[in-house]
Amino acid sequence: MTHLTIDAGNTRVKFAVFCNGQPTLVRHAKRIEAAVLDELVRLARPDGAMVCSTRALYNMECEVLAQLPCPVVHFRPTEVATPLAIDYATPHTLGPDRLAAAVGAWALAPGRNLLVADGGTCLTIDRVSARGHYLGGVISPGVGMRLRAMHEMTARLPLAEAQPTAQAPWVGRTTDEALVGGAVRGAALEIEGHARHFEQENGKVSVFLTGGDAILLANQIKRANFADDLLVARGLDRILSFQTQ
Repeated sequence: MTHLTIDAGNTRVKFAVFCNGQPTLVRHAKRIEAAVLDELVRLARPDGAMVCSTRALYNMECEVLAQLPCPVVHFRPTEVATPLAIDYATPHTLGPDRLAAAVGAWALAPGRNLLVADGGTCLTIDRVSARGHYLGGVISPGVGMRLRAMHEMTARLPLAEAQPTAQAPWVGRTTDEALVGGAVRGAALEIEGHARHFEQENGKVSVFLTGGDAILLANQIKRANFADDLLVARGLDRILSFQTQ
């Protein structure tokens, strides 16, 4: 089976084609665009598509999706069945990207305790039990949001930028270094702290990183087992397959 997944985040849209569970094509855009979808449909001829959005879609985006020549499922945790049981108290408020990333991690490492950290606009850290239950997690500012907040909410701090492949300093010797170290190391320590707490309660934990800051955070976290920028897309592909089982 060939599936098209569309992950519409706050800052970009990721398109991915999966053939029998393996990614074959990936594209990025600022919004859901007809040109991108036309290319992927022409190249892959998908049997179905699944859309996950953390924001309201524009009317033009909805019109483009309606033109797809295959069934389109909009992933909502309360309406679409997944391989994971949901132990979240308010599933109607659960971000579909959080659950999709958890399903993606479970597809790669079933039967394990999983900690899934998605470093996007916000940093989300979610837990999945070895029994296949999505347990919930936490949401905090992402690295970019931390840096922007320190610049915009103070009078004199500059807007610093973290380099994805660089080690963040433990001790900043300039103001920029201090800002980057605080934002990046703070996010990394947050993930590691949640992993330790989960492990103390439930045994060994596998840590997954995804999102735009996955590589940046992976460079700071020794215990990260997997860094996969396609984790949400993998989850959408797995959820779409689950509908026909």
